[in-house]
Amino acid sequence: MPHPKTLLIADLSGPGAYDDLDAWAQTVPARLASNLAVGRVGRYRKLNDTRMLLVAETDDAGLVAALKAAMAEAPAPFTADILAATQIGERQRPDAAGDLRNLPLIYTVTFPVTADREAELGEWYDLEHMPMLQACPYWPMTRRFRVEQPAPAWWGRHLAIHYLSDIQALRSPERDAARRTPWRNRLGAEPWFRGNYNVYLQER
Repeated sequence: MPHPKTLLIADLSGPGAYDDLDAWAQTVPARLASNLAVGRVGRYRKLNDTRMLLVAETDDAGLVAALKAAMAEAPAPFTADILAATQIGERQRPDAAGDLRNLPLIYTVTFPVTADREAELGEWYDLEHMPMLQACPYWPMTRRFRVEQPAPAWWGRHLAIHYLSDIQALRSPERDAARRTPWRNRLGAEPWFRGNYNVYLQER
């Protein structure tokens, strides 16, 4: 079944206790559950940090404002940066089964790619980078999104979410090879190819 095409992401942080933030975040899916257009709400804790991502998925563009409002109600002293992203690409390993969004880890990569280079970045992901990464059995799915503007500056314009079954994927020979190709090196010389990389554990 195709995944919903719009993500609403709340990037939550603050000086308070993480357990308090997580307790509030667990109430958000229930508040949205009555609306069948909301496909899923995931909670992710940044590895070795107390920052959280709250990710809601929908195919109903009319829900964007309502979702943003619900996800922006984080209790003080926490703050929420809210952004929307539209899916522009997806690839799974041919042997992958089940709902891969339930895997324990996501690895997010954002690039402040300029509009005139966005097409080439997408071609590199689709034709070379994702197939090479998914040669690793721990790397079964990647989804790509265009981040709608305005958004917090560090998110950039392009977001890739890699769904991982094991942290070893990030130390695999397949990933090392995918980062050493001529095409990747050519893109790496571009000033916008300065990604922001984060690993998150899915909360259950």
